[in-house]
Amino acid sequence: MLNQEEAARFLHVQPRTLESWRQRRIGPRFVRYSMRCVRYCAQDLQAWLDNQSIETESRDRV
Repeated sequence: MLNQEEAARFLHVQPRTLESWRQRRIGPRFVRYSMRCVRYCAQDLQAWLDNQSIETESRDRV
């Protein structure tokens, strides 16, 4: 399990961004052990990142 700072590094965002996402109920899954103890599973972070991918159409250039 990763703490907020470690999870933020994993996702390349600021720790404050994770706090904001939790308050807005968006972002990756997390476990709250207490008001000050939040943890993230690395597999959940990777799954969340994978789901954020957007495929674009490839267009052939002539």
